[in-house]
Amino acid sequence: MSLFDALNHCFTCISTGGFSTHDLSFDFWSQHHFRHAWLLEYFAIMFMIAGGTNFLIHYKVFTGDPLAAFRNFEIKVISEAEIQRVAALFWSWMGIIVAGGFITAAFSDLDPWQSFSGMISAMGNMGPFYFSVHKMASLSWVVKFTYIMGMLAGRLEILPLAMLFSAIFRRR
Repeated sequence: MSLFDALNHCFTCISTGGFSTHDLSFDFWSQHHFRHAWLLEYFAIMFMIAGGTNFLIHYKVFTGDPLAAFRNFEIKVISEAEIQRVAALFWSWMGIIVAGGFITAAFSDLDPWQSFSGMISAMGNMGPFYFSVHKMASLSWVVKFTYIMGMLAGRLEILPLAMLFSAIFRRR
């Protein structure tokens, strides 16, 4: 790995941005027979964990209190209840994607790959999908409404709002 590649990947791992200097990302070095390409991925994971950790924990660890990392609530082992909540969120999002893909396929002439790519794009609030923008403009209002609902459901900001409203309704 060149110094340029190393610096770029270091910066993108710390910010957890996910960008790469190559189209194949870390697989570029595997395909070009870099001897220890698998190590690059493990180092990237370590840097991403470091980038996602509170900087106060870094300060405490580097000033001589390495156990501070394990006393912090961000680093502690995740409970089974939390794993169940994350799994429920994941499977509900997958269910919305599947339902949206079927609705898109039923109300348009898109093939299944294009139908699901449109809904995945809507849920992820990202642009790329496997049909043209002109095709998107000509889709039925049902599909567009489905994508709008997918965009709302895919937003992480919707979770705090749901929690806020559920707390308000519980108080009444």
